Amino acid sequence: MKNKIYLDNAATTICDSEVIDAMLPYLKTNFGNPSSQHGFGQVAKTAVERSREQIAEMLNAEPYEIIFTSGGTEAINHAIKGVAFYQKRFNKKLHIIASEIEHPAVLQTLKYLEDFGFEISFIKVDENGKINLNDLQNNIRPTTALICVMHANNEIGTIQPINEINNIAKRNNIILFSDTVQSIGKMPFNFSTFNADLCSISAHKINGPKGIGALLLKRGVEFDSLIHGGSQEKNHRGGTENVAAIVGFAKALSIWIKNQNQYSEYFKNLKLYLINKFKLIDGIIINGDENNSLNNILSVSIDSSKIKIDGEMFLINLDLHGLAVSSGSACSSGSAQSSHVIRAIGRNEKTNRATVRFSFGKDTTKEEVVSASEIFLEVLKKMELKN
Repeated sequence: MKNKIYLDNAATTICDSEVIDAMLPYLKTNFGNPSSQHGFGQVAKTAVERSREQIAEMLNAEPYEIIFTSGGTEAINHAIKGVAFYQKRFNKKLHIIASEIEHPAVLQTLKYLEDFGFEISFIKVDENGKINLNDLQNNIRPTTALICVMHANNEIGTIQPINEINNIAKRNNIILFSDTVQSIGKMPFNFSTFNADLCSISAHKINGPKGIGALLLKRGVEFDSLIHGGSQEKNHRGGTENVAAIVGFAKALSIWIKNQNQYSEYFKNLKLYLINKFKLIDGIIINGDENNSLNNILSVSIDSSKIKIDGEMFLINLDLHGLAVSSGSACSSGSAQSSHVIRAIGRNEKTNRATVRFSFGKDTTKEEVVSASEIFLEVLKKMELKN
């Protein structure tokens, strides 16, 4: 949109022109079904498997460890339900542990599982959004089947100590799932040494197409299939593969991996600029761990005890002034509910509702960030004067 500043890249990113170019042949000429035996199908199948191999190489995984899905949400559902139902059937384990600041896709999946007899324990986080390891250890039972802790939070960017969490899981023979949708491409990632058994990833967070993601699954992890109806994805996920999107996914990831260090440093400087700007204003709170969080995400709250504004109207006014940001997860942005993440780190309800997440993309300019800070402070001043 013309004259709009888009700083909501944690919700989604624009599809890169190189990605679109890579996808087009598989929407026009190479349109075959990968399961077909004729030449059209084999061209498509080759594209899928080549993309799988490329993604595996970039993430230091094995090709057979990658199951393509329709996105991060499906990968999350597949991981949690797949492990849970397998463990229930074969090991009679009906207990799952998760952090209280997981993505809504995780929380809603766990809520669904309660109807099947599963018990869920939620682990608290500190004021920076970091999981309490002692609390995790104390909640483990003989019947614990799965631990779910995201790598980096989608609202405040805080990075969790996955290695330490995995040590606890493995000592107790428990499977660990980590949602890595926000962290892939934003920080170094090596699946062979990353201490989680299953991970979810998504293309549209890294300038790839929407509707494509993957579940990373380490060898030996037993789980039930989620979608039945075909032998695709080695019988793990039935349905005709989205060939063009898979090719686009591989291309998008290659761009991010190639430029990861450069992007990260650039985001770090943009984030630091906003932090230094906002710290000058009494009443603006920086959320998350400043020293251990994703460089592309910055969450700030307006302290209701010092500045009284209507949080929902604040976001609307920012948009009317040409600044596109969010209050938190895109999956719940259409809802009037406040953020469970911001509540978990200790913000009261009014402060929670007056929370803004800035998230940068590889095409975000310094000029846009400078203008965004000016718009933010200008709208804040105007709304404060009216109260």
